[in-house]
Amino acid sequence: MAELILQVVLMASLTVMVLVAARAVPRVPEARAGHGAAVERWIRSLPLEQIDAFLHTALYKGLRRLRLLLLKIDNRIGRYLEKAKGANGGKNEKGSMDEFIGNGNGDNSGS
Repeated sequence: MAELILQVVLMASLTVMVLVAARAVPRVPEARAGHGAAVERWIRSLPLEQIDAFLHTALYKGLRRLRLLLLKIDNRIGRYLEKAKGANGGKNEKGSMDEFIGNGNGDNSGS
């Protein structure tokens, strides 16, 4: 419970700091016009549409490959579980769990 209270206090103080910084941003004076113009020209010269298209394509391909990998992993896990179920003879492991926690009538015969 103490950790939760500390996390709430931390988040609240972080929120207050961001709020104070956001209110102070309009008071910051503008940079020199010559320096800002060079940066602005450089930003305008960037091929942003091409970069955006490349990132979109790369993200799409990456997510499709990740999906394929996850499906392969899911299939392997399913095959392993089926094999483990077949090796076990299809029996449920409830009997061993009953031995672990007791037989259900209140006495623990294992201890």
